[in-house]
Amino acid sequence: MKRNFIAALMGLGVMVLLTVTSLAHHSSAMFDETKTITVTGVVKEWQLTNPHSWLLVAVTEKDGKVTVWGFEASNPAT
Repeated sequence: MKRNFIAALMGLGVMVLLTVTSLAHHSSAMFDETKTITVTGVVKEWQLTNPHSWLLVAVTEKDGKVTVWGFEASNPAT
């Protein structure tokens, strides 16, 4: 009985660790959700890859310099 209880506690601990890790992976803390940015450019590449797709846009700045912006999207099935 004691062995089953310890195994159950260990299993619960592993579940908690995996849950916390997955929440940190999908965090949006690095984004400023109050700021809107408009980007005008030419689509350079659309990468339909798992687990996240990418849209690469070549943007010409006012000084003529071209900067490639990357926009992360959901998986291709979505």
